[in-house]
Amino acid sequence: FQHGYLEQAAESFQQVVAAKPDDPEAYYNLGTLSLRRNDFPEARHYLELTLKLRPNYPEAWNNLGMMAAQEGRADEAVKNFQQSLLLRPGYATALLNLGNVYRHQGSFAKAQECLSHALEMQPDDPEVNYSLGMLYAQQNQLQPASDYLRKAVDLRPNYPEALNNLGVLFVRGKDYAKAEEIGR
Repeated sequence: FQHGYLEQAAESFQQVVAAKPDDPEAYYNLGTLSLRRNDFPEARHYLELTLKLRPNYPEAWNNLGMMAAQEGRADEAVKNFQQSLLLRPGYATALLNLGNVYRHQGSFAKAQECLSHALEMQPDDPEVNYSLGMLYAQQNQLQPASDYLRKAVDLRPNYPEALNNLGVLFVRGKDYAKAEEIGR
């Protein structure tokens, strides 16, 4: 699975389910695999089976939240991410995801709280820096937005979204030379 052999991984996970039908890990792996394939109904099915067997599985709650967020069900996503964080308060991925849902909702204070906490735990995570940059950009705070987007690009030089949005910030600030430099 980790090396991209999705079909072979699915077969292996199905074999584990057949041999151990009460193993939450096998269902979680099938759910994660389905999520990676963007098969949300199947992913949801397996993740819900996971949670029937192990209700205190923060990664499963996080993955359900990710699907709900991608499907535009923000309230459900928030509840799932909060459940994940209740089970594991220091779960940086769930904090990042929850912060992004709040950011998209325009709940900037809540987003700031989640994303700042995630940054404390993972200061060199390009996704966290990108999300903070976008949070500041949405509030028209160009300097901190630029600082976080630059950090995201420093951490992941080929980060197209960060590069694009950094260029947009330079154009908004009428710094066309820097915007052009980003485009190269």
